[in-house]
Amino acid sequence: MAYNIDERIDTLKECASAASYARIISEINRLRKGGTPRDEAVNDVLRSVPKEDVLYTIIHQEYDAVVRMLGYEYTLEDFKQNSYEKGREEGELRKQTVTIIRMLENHETMEKIICYSEADEETIRTIAKENGLTIHE
Repeated sequence: MAYNIDERIDTLKECASAASYARIISEINRLRKGGTPRDEAVNDVLRSVPKEDVLYTIIHQEYDAVVRMLGYEYTLEDFKQNSYEKGREEGELRKQTVTIIRMLENHETMEKIICYSEADEETIRTIAKENGLTIHE
């Protein structure tokens, strides 16, 4: 479950780092709405965090990582695309594995399995071992 931290007043009152983070994000969003490019907004806000801020030390010790984290907008479309690509890759891998197993069961040569499955020799040997199958050289 995810929460919009700006809407969780109880969390902000109890956790100084959450409140600081919410202020930083809110300021970045305000600048972005005013037309400031994302990278510029992130850098401007992070450079203006006061030394008294609970996140100041982390921001300045891990500046590059924080900039990368705050500078990346991960949208629902990104999530859908990544999920689709991951599912497609997993499906292709399963299909490749099934092809290799069938070819091993039919006593095909390593050369032929590599050609048809487009897998490397190490992958084929691993699949054969995991499935108790013999490779016919």
